[in-house]
Amino acid sequence: MLALALPAVLPAISLHRGRPTGLGLRSSPEPREAGSAPASTPLFSGKEITIRGPYLCLVSHLRQGERHISVVYAFDGSEEVRATVQDVLNHYPPQAMDVAAARRFQQLLDREVLYYVEPNAVEQKVHGESEWWGWPAEVTGTVVLRDGKRWIIPTSVSPNITLQPPPEFTRPDRPQVMPKLPPFELNISDTLSIRCLPIPAGSFVCGSPFWQWPRCHDEYPHEVVLTKDFYLSETPITQEVFEAVMGRNPTPEPRRGPRNPVEDALWDDLQEFCHRVSQQSGRRVRLPTASEFEYAARVGTSDACFAAKYREQESNIGNKGAAAAPVKTKQPSAWGLYDMYTFYGWHACRDFYDMHKPGKLVDPQGPPFSPMRKGRHIALGGDQYGARPNILYWYDEGPNPCDFDGHWVGIFRIAVEVGSRSAAPDPAARGAH
Repeated sequence: MLALALPAVLPAISLHRGRPTGLGLRSSPEPREAGSAPASTPLFSGKEITIRGPYLCLVSHLRQGERHISVVYAFDGSEEVRATVQDVLNHYPPQAMDVAAARRFQQLLDREVLYYVEPNAVEQKVHGESEWWGWPAEVTGTVVLRDGKRWIIPTSVSPNITLQPPPEFTRPDRPQVMPKLPPFELNISDTLSIRCLPIPAGSFVCGSPFWQWPRCHDEYPHEVVLTKDFYLSETPITQEVFEAVMGRNPTPEPRRGPRNPVEDALWDDLQEFCHRVSQQSGRRVRLPTASEFEYAARVGTSDACFAAKYREQESNIGNKGAAAAPVKTKQPSAWGLYDMYTFYGWHACRDFYDMHKPGKLVDPQGPPFSPMRKGRHIALGGDQYGARPNILYWYDEGPNPCDFDGHWVGIFRIAVEVGSRSAAPDPAARGAH
């Protein structure tokens, strides 16, 4: 059985007369022991079926074992498969998931809709792509039970099919906790200020659950605990604010506008901006960590981040493939933040880039240096498949940050620490790595 790599022992989840239990909604009078064979396997065993769902590599994505075996979460397919999926969806938590609910739902899916794909000649032709991305695929083959796991021996595999997630997975995020602190204005000049919104402390599953599609292998889901409230600027920093602080505007001329986000600001620019605002305001101002940004963008929830749920809030700011746009043209999040979901408008974070790993993290700051190459920092935003808060990329500190398809635009927003009244600079800023 595959399980989400989060601390704590997971309770057994079972099917009773075709109904999944264990999500805290009802209990089964006949629970199975953890690790026992899935109840639905006898129905499928020896039959040829078709399944459709995210197709992942066991080693690259789930970091388990040494053999590059693919797995599929079957969210669609033959009639029997759809019936099982519907049983699971009938017990999808009605409210946004916290860490515990995310654990339980992951285990439920591992038990009821997870298939291991036999690595035969058919599978090997398409396996390479699954080592990097989790894309929906269609697999047809015969199901067998082996070592308590459900295997499908494929006769055909069609990668990169179109598969719409169930509506339960794309409902808007509704935070379980609303901020208690009031917003405040960080004054920049007599006429300009940065509105900063409170983000309450909490915990969430950072990264992408294994059953989300698309997802990348560096988005491993893991628990993050943020122990302190903090503030986040309501929007990305605009050009008028940046110019008032720095005395210049690095944004290319065709994309300039006072309410447009500043673009093409380099790492040193971002750090100097935060340093100057800290000195002027007496508050500790810095870039948010990647975990802080993702937590705020997900309004503290642990649900999967399918791009479809953010369509009404998805912004084109920073997208150099479209006309320059001002901030606050789309709907805000439930916590009042604008432009958190940007289509190719990558937000800068303060951490060095690294792939997510299993384990619980408390107030993570990222690695002390980039394992890939010195000077690469995390950027969060969106790609050709839509904006979502749990997609990772990177940008360079140096003078040529646009080294991945030219998508870096240098937009950013600031975090302000609650109660900070010191102008001490951020220790991660100004070259102190």
